[in-house]
Amino acid sequence: MSETALSPATPVATAHRAPTWRTDLVAMTLFLGLGLGLILRPYATGQTMPGDLGDARFNFAVLEFFYRTLVAVLHGHAAKFLNAPFFYPWPDVTNFGDTFWGDGETYALVRALGVGPLESFQAWVVAGFALTYFSAFVSFRKLGLCTWGAAAGAFLFTFPLPMTTQIGHAQLVYRLWVPPAVVAVDRFSTRASLCGGAAAFLFVALQLLASIYLGLFLCLLLASCGTAHSLVGRSRVALPNVRTLQSSTRTELVAVGAMLVAGAIVLATVVIPYRQVQLMYGVERSWDVVAGMVPRPGSYLLAGASRLWPNLSRFFPYPLVWEHQIFPGLAAIIPLAWFGISKQARRRYPLAAVMMTTLAILVTITLYVHGHSLYWFVYLIPGFNAIRAVTRIILVMMMPLAVLFGLLIDDLVARKGDFVAGRFAVIILCGFLVTECALVAPDSTTRAAWQVRSAALAARLPKNLSEDTVLAVASPPLSPTTVEKWVYTQIDAEVAAVMLNIRTLNGYSGNAPPGWKTMTACRDIGDNILTGRHFLADHGLPVPAIAPEKIVAVGFGLCDPPDRAP
Repeated sequence: MSETALSPATPVATAHRAPTWRTDLVAMTLFLGLGLGLILRPYATGQTMPGDLGDARFNFAVLEFFYRTLVAVLHGHAAKFLNAPFFYPWPDVTNFGDTFWGDGETYALVRALGVGPLESFQAWVVAGFALTYFSAFVSFRKLGLCTWGAAAGAFLFTFPLPMTTQIGHAQLVYRLWVPPAVVAVDRFSTRASLCGGAAAFLFVALQLLASIYLGLFLCLLLASCGTAHSLVGRSRVALPNVRTLQSSTRTELVAVGAMLVAGAIVLATVVIPYRQVQLMYGVERSWDVVAGMVPRPGSYLLAGASRLWPNLSRFFPYPLVWEHQIFPGLAAIIPLAWFGISKQARRRYPLAAVMMTTLAILVTITLYVHGHSLYWFVYLIPGFNAIRAVTRIILVMMMPLAVLFGLLIDDLVARKGDFVAGRFAVIILCGFLVTECALVAPDSTTRAAWQVRSAALAARLPKNLSEDTVLAVASPPLSPTTVEKWVYTQIDAEVAAVMLNIRTLNGYSGNAPPGWKTMTACRDIGDNILTGRHFLADHGLPVPAIAPEKIVAVGFGLCDPPDRAP
C-alpha cells in the first residue's frame, strides 16, 4: 500500500486544490508575525526582559557561561560547561538544572555577532518561539493539515497561555523537536516507516539536549500517541515487520542507521553526565515533593497570566499554585467539543480521534485526585524521579490540542455547502485564538532592573579580580518571607561570577549540593569550603587549594578571612 493511501490526516471531504508554497509562506508569516508582534514585541524591541529577577537571570547566567565556554574551547582551552562557577568548590553543578546543550548555540551565535549579553538573551527567547513555530508549521503540513489549519495550529502550539505563563523558565520555549517527533511516530505507526522510528528516536534525543523536562515529557507524549494509534486507529496502523526490513533499500537502511547512531550520540551526551551527577549527589525527589506539582483537575482552570480570564488561584490552594496555571485556553477546548460531538467530523479526519485519545491518555496518567495518581508508576522510571514540576507537561499536551485546532480550521474551510459561513467561522475562531493568546500579562522586568542589581554588586567588589577569586555574598536565611530576596542574592552572585570569570560559593539551581548552606555569617564561608573539600576528597576528585586572601566576602560586615579555609 502506498504512503498516500496511509496518510493519517487525508480527509474524505478535502479535495480542494492544494495551495502553493507562496500561500504557505503567507499564512506562516502572518501567524508568526502576529505572535511576534502582539506577544513578544516587548522582548524583541523594548527594554523588557522575559521573566522576573530570579529564574530568568539564572537562565541568562548559564547561557552566558555556555557562550564563554565555547569561546574558550575555540581558543584551545578545555571545555568546562558542566562545571559552572556556582556552589564552588562542588563539581559539575551545571546539571543541577536544565540541559541548555541544545539551545545555547542560539544565544552564543547572537553573542558572537557582537550583540550585548542582555540583548542576546532577549533574542534567544524570541528565536526559540520562532524556531518552534516554524517546526510546528512544517510538521502539521507533513501530518496532512492544509495551509491555514497548519498555520493556526502552529500558532496555538507556539504561543499558548501555558507557555506565556512559563516565560520566566524560558528554556521551555524551545519545543521545536516535539512536532517532528509526533510526525515521525505517525509515519512509523501508519506507514511501516523504519525511518520514522529512527527519526523519532533522534528527535527525542535532540529535545532532551534542549530541555530534560520537555524531552522526558515528549517520551510520554509519543508513548501515548502510539497507544492511541493502536486503540482508535487500528484500521490505519501498519507497523514495520520483517518484510518491511527485507524490502527496504540500501539508502533507507543507511539513513536509519545514521539517525540511530546520531540519536545515540546525542542521547549519551545528555544522559551520561546527568546520570553521573545523579549518582554523585544522589539527586532524586521524594514522591511527596513530586506529588505537589502533579496536575489536579482544577489546574486546568487556572490562567493567572491571562487578562481575559479570571485568576482563580485563590480558590485552589495547591502547593506552588503558580506552577498549576495550565488552562490551555478556550480556543484549544473548542476543537475538542467539535470532534467529540461530531462523528462525521471524526470520520472526515481520522487523525482527530488519535489526537483526542492521545490527550486523554496523557491527562489520565498525570492527574492527581484525592491523593492518588497513575503518575506514581511513571515516577518510578529512572529519570522521572528527578522531575518536580509535572504540570509543565501541558507544554507537550498542546501538540494534540494544536493539531485538533488545525483540523477544525481545515474542516471549516473545506465546507462546500456553507462556503461563506465556513470562512466567517474561520476568521472568528482564528481572531479569538490570537486575542486570547495575546491578552496576557506574563512575568517581566525592565532591563534597567537587571542592570541595577548587577551594578550594585559590582560596586562592592574590588577592581581587577583574578580568575582564582572566590566570591561569597551574604544572604538572609531562607524562609517563606525571605525567599525572593534569598533567590535574588544567590543569582546576583552567579551572574557576577560568570561575567567576571571568577567563582562563587553562592548558588541557586534546581538542586543544591549536600552540606551546602546559606551564608549569613562569616563562619558559613569556611563551613561551605570545608564541606565542599571533603566532598571532593570522598569522591576521589582533586581538592583545590583556596587561599584565604582570594576570598572576597560581601555583606558580612567585619569579616576576617575564615579561619577554617585552607
